[in-house]
Amino acid sequence: MRSKFRHLFVTETDDVKSKMSEMISGAPCLGDTFLLDFEELKKKYGHCNYLKSGMPCKDFSACPTSKGRRPGAQGKTGWMFVKQVQFILKYEPDVVCLEQVPGCIQVNDAAEVTTVITELQVLK
Repeated sequence: MRSKFRHLFVTETDDVKSKMSEMISGAPCLGDTFLLDFEELKKKYGHCNYLKSGMPCKDFSACPTSKGRRPGAQGKTGWMFVKQVQFILKYEPDVVCLEQVPGCIQVNDAAEVTTVITELQVLK
């Protein structure tokens, strides 16, 4: 957070995490990523050099709380990992950093990870 990057905005739906994100980044929190119009954001904020995204990982995690079930993109929040690609492609950043748990490659034979990598190839 203390690099030479300037945060344009952050997105988060949880009120406490939203406040924390704003405090750390010094940028406005715009709420739910999936409700935003990225074409409008691009007009307002301009070109994005670096986009970092971390989606909920419970549906890919091997943690004991998941009780051995890992539904991947078919889960309650797992769909977000794949869906985020549509928004990333609209914003056209120079660099993308996606977070996900290591267990994601063991879910559905890494189908979701393969989809994300394949779809992001156009950013080269």
